[in-house]
Amino acid sequence: MTSAASPPDTDSPNTHDTDSRGAPGPNRRPRLHYLIAMGFMLLALGQQATSAELFTVGGGGTHDTIQAAIDAALAAPAGATHEVRIQSGSYLERLTVTGITAGTTILVSGGWSAGFQAQGDQPGLTVIDAQGGGRVIWADLESGTLHLELLTLTNGLVENGGAGLKVTIDNDARFLGDRLNVVRNQVLRAGAAGGGGVAISGQGTGSVTLRRSVLQENRAQSENATATGGGLEAYLENNSSLELTSTYIAGNVAETRDSQVQGGAIDISIANGGSARIVDNLIENNRVRGNTVCRANAVVFDALGRDSDAGAIGEFRRNRVLNNARVEDWCAQVSLLVDRNSRMIVSDSIVAGGSHDGVVATTRGDGSATLSFVNVTVARNGGRGLNLSGGAGPITVANSIVFGNGGPSTEQIRPLLDVQMSANLVDMDPLFQNPQIDDYRLQLASPAIDAGISAPAGGLGSTDVVGLARLQGAAPDIGAHESTGSIGIEPCVATDTTLCLAGGRFRVRVAWRSFDGSTGVGSDVGFGSNDSGLLWFFQPSNWEMLVKVLDSCSFSGHFWVFSAATTDVEYTLTVTDTQTGAVRVYSNPLGVSAPATTDTSAFPCS
Repeated sequence: MTSAASPPDTDSPNTHDTDSRGAPGPNRRPRLHYLIAMGFMLLALGQQATSAELFTVGGGGTHDTIQAAIDAALAAPAGATHEVRIQSGSYLERLTVTGITAGTTILVSGGWSAGFQAQGDQPGLTVIDAQGGGRVIWADLESGTLHLELLTLTNGLVENGGAGLKVTIDNDARFLGDRLNVVRNQVLRAGAAGGGGVAISGQGTGSVTLRRSVLQENRAQSENATATGGGLEAYLENNSSLELTSTYIAGNVAETRDSQVQGGAIDISIANGGSARIVDNLIENNRVRGNTVCRANAVVFDALGRDSDAGAIGEFRRNRVLNNARVEDWCAQVSLLVDRNSRMIVSDSIVAGGSHDGVVATTRGDGSATLSFVNVTVARNGGRGLNLSGGAGPITVANSIVFGNGGPSTEQIRPLLDVQMSANLVDMDPLFQNPQIDDYRLQLASPAIDAGISAPAGGLGSTDVVGLARLQGAAPDIGAHESTGSIGIEPCVATDTTLCLAGGRFRVRVAWRSFDGSTGVGSDVGFGSNDSGLLWFFQPSNWEMLVKVLDSCSFSGHFWVFSAATTDVEYTLTVTDTQTGAVRVYSNPLGVSAPATTDTSAFPCS
């Protein structure tokens, strides 16, 4: 604490208490100022700062249940960060968090060891399981901050949104979810169903952030009404905001029998001053089901406005939307709607491999809406690449690749009314590196390199889809990827379903098919090393496969690939050398007990 200044030395020969009229001398501090300073010091000493408190759950912890620890944290003095540490393990609970006071933060985190001094970095270490008896976590926030991290939320079952996690914010409340696994939760009802994994609603000036997380195998299912947002559904208005970033969204389903279905992965609406940033996410293999109207099988993103408000602001940047499908019939991968007074930017993203159109986008209202596409790659979709409808505000498309899509007469783009195009590569082979394995980087001979414009409508993104600086040459490249001038393939990025082994050089993925025809991808158990990893197929507690890539260059000149699986389902193990582009594929047929793989010449070391 900084103390008040000491009074002047009244015995000093250079000070004078008063002049001839009794006023303070020229070198003397007025006594009133000194008394005020002393008063503030005494007041500060009398005020004790609120102390942060720690609550623990698990063996030797302060509480037997997570809910009891959260309740204790909520009852602790306001104005501090109170922490709930949860030991690694499985907890059969359904949690509610409400009543956080202004200026208070509640941090709830998993992965803690016995003694609560060391924390693992995998969300699978601490599992909160609702056992189909309700919602896993409901956070109802009007003030303060709730921070959840390193938790798996599973087996929620409810009739309204957010079976895994429901977040409602008002006023200036804040929610942060970091490294959460929200898996295998379900909303099931006769009426409208949405937000199978996560449901978010916000107003006021509050914010919701979900980052570095996994939304997988969640379901929103309605018997006879609209089904939306199999993985996540969100609605934000009145200046509230959402940021969804660096999250893996896969295998989620929106399903209905007799009404509209949309957003197998995510369905996000912002209105009346609301905003949302959807950035750096991988959205793949989600789907919708139902013989009815379908808006999008992966992403629905709407920015809504009225004459009387400032509209909404949406950003969709550096996302990869890959191989999403409708089971029965056609459906676009991405559907965008921008209403009056609102604006949206889509940049540095890939939309590829869908069952029908890549992107369907519309502006609506009185002409004040704006929608811009910049450096977007739309490829290998079954229908049109871009299906655009303006007229109520401009849609601009710049520096983008639209190639290899289907549709009527192989029509790549269907622009209606007010759509403005500049510096795009449409229906001309851009020479992708290897689109068959979703590598849409550019070969060195690509006509897209240095062919873009530097000041497109909507603005140039600072980086490409994998984070490289956007400008590498004389001009920006066209498409989501910026060429570095060297040959290679996309670097390995570890996700819930991708292992990066041998120092990140090798990408490992597994796809499987079971006896009932269901399919999926292997998921990281979370216990691995530099050279090896474990994968599960059906549930995190049931480990199916060990994969190892060993550096034997010093005595054999090769990297070795070993694997062992305790399963008889069909699987395909794909290992990719990200330095050379070489790929090795190992398969097991359905009904055969998987043999061990011992490939001692898998990849040369050069």
